[in-house]
Amino acid sequence: MTELKLVKKAKLIENNQLFEIWHYNTMIFSYNSESRKAIAKIDLSQTSNRQIKYALAFFDVKAENLTEIKPAEKWIYSTPIFS
Repeated sequence: MTELKLVKKAKLIENNQLFEIWHYNTMIFSYNSESRKAIAKIDLSQTSNRQIKYALAFFDVKAENLTEIKPAEKWIYSTPIFS
């Protein structure tokens, strides 16, 4: 398995089976390896979008398992990914 490519100022945090990617001080991506579901906060910046694209490919997230959040929306912690 290859390593996940990270853009400048991005960091990957792993907690049990939950992987989070932060870009600067904003969580932009979260992936639950057990449920194989992901949440992505899209359209914050081109760099953040590129990082999300790297993460989707790395974790092999299918479209039906992805929930997208727009910049003005709040992070949805009550979605099935966190259950």
